[in-house]
Amino acid sequence: MRLPIFSTLKLSQKGLLLVSLPVAVMLGFLGALLLVFHKLEVRLNETARSKEFISTVGSLSKIYYDLGVQVVLLDYTKSPATKLRVRQLGDSLASQFQKLEELAQSDPVELEHIKRVEKLAQQINHRIAIYERYIKDKDSAPVLNFANLYSEFQSLGNEFTNEMHNLTAYESAKNLGNLTTEAQARNILKSWIICGVILNVLMGVLLAIVFNRITSRRLGLLTDNTMRLAANAPLNAPLSGNDELAQLDRFFHSMAAALAAAARKERAIIDNAVDVICSIDDRGHFTAVNPACQAAWGYSQDELNGQSYFAILHPDDAALFSKNLAESKTDAKTRVIETRILNKAKNCIFSRWSLRWSNSEHSTFCVAHDISDKKEMERIKEEFLAMVSHDLRTPLTSLEALLTLLLEGNYGQLTDHGKQRLAGAELDIERLVKLINNLLDIEMLESGHVNLTLQRIDMQTVIDRSIAAVRGFVDQKKINLEVKALHVSVLGDLDRLVQVCVNFLSNAIKFSDEKGSIFVQANLSGDFVEVQVIDKGPGLPLGDQAIIFERYKRVEGVRDEKAQGTGLGLAICKTIVKQHGGEIGVESEAGNGSTFWFRIPAISQSIDSPEGDVTAKDKRVSV
Repeated sequence: MRLPIFSTLKLSQKGLLLVSLPVAVMLGFLGALLLVFHKLEVRLNETARSKEFISTVGSLSKIYYDLGVQVVLLDYTKSPATKLRVRQLGDSLASQFQKLEELAQSDPVELEHIKRVEKLAQQINHRIAIYERYIKDKDSAPVLNFANLYSEFQSLGNEFTNEMHNLTAYESAKNLGNLTTEAQARNILKSWIICGVILNVLMGVLLAIVFNRITSRRLGLLTDNTMRLAANAPLNAPLSGNDELAQLDRFFHSMAAALAAAARKERAIIDNAVDVICSIDDRGHFTAVNPACQAAWGYSQDELNGQSYFAILHPDDAALFSKNLAESKTDAKTRVIETRILNKAKNCIFSRWSLRWSNSEHSTFCVAHDISDKKEMERIKEEFLAMVSHDLRTPLTSLEALLTLLLEGNYGQLTDHGKQRLAGAELDIERLVKLINNLLDIEMLESGHVNLTLQRIDMQTVIDRSIAAVRGFVDQKKINLEVKALHVSVLGDLDRLVQVCVNFLSNAIKFSDEKGSIFVQANLSGDFVEVQVIDKGPGLPLGDQAIIFERYKRVEGVRDEKAQGTGLGLAICKTIVKQHGGEIGVESEAGNGSTFWFRIPAISQSIDSPEGDVTAKDKRVSV
């Protein structure tokens, strides 16, 4: 069953239609019932009026009869009570006639009958009045022929009785018609109720069937589309109409098109990627490999699919790969390892693997990046550093020692000009040796070739040794050095932490004016010890603060005047602090000095206080 107009409605409109149609039919049915009920009510009222009318006619007849009896008694008894009773019955007769006229307002025939009866009643009352006057005063009243009066009274009574009988017969016939009509109305009302109930039930069932068929069929198409999308099969034609299901179906088609486009792009990216992208099942066999394997490893996709990864891994690295492959299934994290791969020509290729297990696919997805060039560069760099360390630093150190001996006069006295030239050469060689040492230092630190000698040390010891190392520089510039020390233990390499503090102090002294001030303090902040070196120098622009800890970075504004360093000192400090699990930074404002700081974890609250509290003391030293 298809209703094109119905299918164009929205679900809310369909639901409203499903409710409103039965309601509209019910309202129409109720209107018809009210009309029938109104007619029935009119008939009931008419029947009640007819019954009351007949009852009133009966009352009139009874009153008339009682009146006749009382007149006869009055003739015999002449008692005032009887006379009063005659008057009361006459008044009742008048009131009953008034009631009859009110009940017969809608029927001219009945009104005509009532008028005639009422006229007869008036004539009877007139005769009774004459008789009452005669009884009251026989002497003054004219001679009354009682026989004639009684005859007239009897004649009028018979006529009154006949008229009342006719009136009753007419009303009874009319009431019989009302009863017949009332019965018919009751039957009609009953039929209407039965038909209305049946019609509403049928309409509700019909609308429910139509709504259910149309909605279920459309929902079935949507469900089928989801299954087709999962199976990568063509979708059904879009649903017609403008309801929510049609809109959802159009959105679903758009989403499917977008997914198909994304899948094509993803496939294109994977097919054209330089890195090898593959999946390995839980048995360790390749299940899918992108075309990059041909260029990277020399194997085609068909040659690798179904093969174990042991077929391409270097035997010495197979255990490492298997271990990380197994661990990736439990922790659901991406693991990065480096292994060697034997290509089809059995040449060794260095690769960095990214491994991630998928529970839904029961496979490990892998990306293998060729790092052979990187490994070759590392090998060349190591050879270069070894060459610098042995073939360059050693002769420079020897030359520096020779220049020192010459300046001390061990090989004869020199002229002042010669000493000046030798001193300049010695400074150049010293700066070159320092550059080489810093370069070797940072390379070895970052490559992990230097192992820190971690031990429990007092942070005050680090600060004291650092100050001792720069004492000569402090004396030369007459710097006022203030120290706020803190006795707290850290787990660190004493020499390396001293190296960081010395670098901070050397820079502060270098950029401070003669007779300037430098403040060194250590604070306990939570679980960390923070060391700060504060100077009153020119400060750092905001742009330089972000790069000052990178290699070969120096402050642009003061490079030519005071910054004669290599640009590696702060980079080395950053590496040392990070290897201690800490942080390093600077707070500065151009023209208002700088605060260089680093923080590393503390391992105890105090080393000197027996109660275990932090023991801090201010130690101000002017050197």
